[in-house]
Amino acid sequence: MAHFFPELSLWLKQTQDRRDPELITYPRQFLLWMGLMAFVLKVGSRRQVRFELDSPAALANLNRLARAEQEAMAHSDTLNNYLGGVPPASLVKLRRQMIHRLVRMKALDHGRLFGHFLVVIDATGQLHFRKRHCPHCLFMTASTG
Repeated sequence: MAHFFPELSLWLKQTQDRRDPELITYPRQFLLWMGLMAFVLKVGSRRQVRFELDSPAALANLNRLARAEQEAMAHSDTLNNYLGGVPPASLVKLRRQMIHRLVRMKALDHGRLFGHFLVVIDATGQLHFRKRHCPHCLFMTASTG
C-alpha cells in the first residue's frame, strides 16, 4: 500500500461522511478499510464479515492500515449503515484517484494492448434466479453442441 498508494489515507479521509460527529466511534478510514477487506476476502454476507474479521490479528491489521487505534472490530451493521450513507460520487472519486495513481506510475503498462488499457467487466453471476425474474432480465440457456 505504501508503494502503490502512499496517499490513500488522505484520500480515505476526504470521502464524505454524513454521520453525526458526536456519535462517531469508528473513523471513516477504519470502516472503509473494513469494507475493502470484506470485498478482497470475498465475504458473502454481513454476518460472515464478523466471523472473517473477528480476530486480534485482523483488528491489528485494520488499525495499521487505517492508522487507527480501535479496541474492537466494528459490527457489520455499523459498516453497512456507514457505507449506505457514503455518497456514491465520493467512492467514484476515490476509485478515480487510485486508478490515476496506477496509470501515472506506469504500474499497468504491461497490460496494455496496442497501446491501450483494457477494461474487463464481468457481471455474470451477480444475481441468480431459478426463473426469469422480469421481462427485462437477461437469461442463460444451456448450449448444445
